[in-house]
Amino acid sequence: MPARRDGRSDDSATDGSSASVSAEKRSLLVDAADGVEAWEVREKRRRKSARGKPPRKSKAGEDVDRNAREEPYVTTPELEDSARASPSVVDVGVRTEEGEKSREILGARVVVGAALAQGQRQYMEDRYSTVLDLKPEGVVECDGIRRSFLGVFDGHNGDWAAQFASERLHTFLNQDILTRNASPSCPDATAQYNAEMEKSLKKMYMDCDAVILDSTSQQGRRDGSTALSILQVGNALFTAHAGDSRAVVGYADGRTRAMTEDHKPSTVTERRRVTEIGGRIEFCGCWRVIADHPFKPVRAALAVSRSLGDIDFKRPKDTGVTAEPDVQRYELNKNVNFVILATDGMWDVIRDQEAGDIARGKLTEHGVLLDGECTTSDLTAIESACNEAAKELLETSLRRGTNDNVTVVVAMYVH
Repeated sequence: MPARRDGRSDDSATDGSSASVSAEKRSLLVDAADGVEAWEVREKRRRKSARGKPPRKSKAGEDVDRNAREEPYVTTPELEDSARASPSVVDVGVRTEEGEKSREILGARVVVGAALAQGQRQYMEDRYSTVLDLKPEGVVECDGIRRSFLGVFDGHNGDWAAQFASERLHTFLNQDILTRNASPSCPDATAQYNAEMEKSLKKMYMDCDAVILDSTSQQGRRDGSTALSILQVGNALFTAHAGDSRAVVGYADGRTRAMTEDHKPSTVTERRRVTEIGGRIEFCGCWRVIADHPFKPVRAALAVSRSLGDIDFKRPKDTGVTAEPDVQRYELNKNVNFVILATDGMWDVIRDQEAGDIARGKLTEHGVLLDGECTTSDLTAIESACNEAAKELLETSLRRGTNDNVTVVVAMYVH
């Protein structure tokens, strides 16, 4: 579905009366404001506990010039003073899992491991979210379809947007589409479902973005975040992403393939999209989208072309930075061994195939994967192996001198 010139999808309007929409939005803004207040309390505690603690460095040491080149959000000195920092201790987001009755269920069970580190940055702005048993509203018991939601979020210019998205992004999803089978027998019905899911996921991102923008505007903040999510509905996986956090899939034959394509101003498609809207891209250490301040002789520069938040790049002038995600569907079958979701702190130093090889090696070493097949139904053993795979990817990134926060999620779908 092509983006409109204002960066929003044509489906951004919600159903129902304008009064009910406004009431819902006010409620979300109140929740968001409460979240900011709670965040500020946590921030004070974290800063006190982290006082005097230097950021973690890799064995390779810090490359100051490289760090300056790859900072995702940069400002002129005048704007730098007003930019708020984020805490140095991370909340891991949301993780829920509920029991299921013994019955035939459509879809594999997801088992997840994760690892994250502050790295050489002064603050930790990454977050992740794992909702292992995603139930539509009104569904109390298992209805025969497995659903899950995984996400990673790379915050910049503060961690509030990443924190909010990790806790709330999945709640913006249309609930009706979750109750339906993603793989009906009729191909036409499947195509229709895919189109409706794409529309729903795009709206989920855009609605979450609108609340983040309204809330940060009220609070005088400028936080932004990449977003990457994988939604499971039965035997289908739907990726949605805005920014340069990336997902890959590891297949039974040993191949690893990217599930997403980074949204950076340096790519041909994103450069064309931004400039056609009237946005400006300049080289400032790397290619960045530029936002001029409407009232001051300062500007900001962003190293991704899609994100949640980042009010300087969306209001009052549209610079081409949008929250609208790209959406893809993947079939979840026994050829899928695992998926990896990670922020660019890992992908800057590890290629896709190598990441898959490292994860596969650890899963094999811990006895849960052999010759492309899962060897056990012991979920505890699988979770432990996924954690070790994520940890190995994290430590490899740190050894290679990544200068960014790193978050890695490794998931296996057990049939």
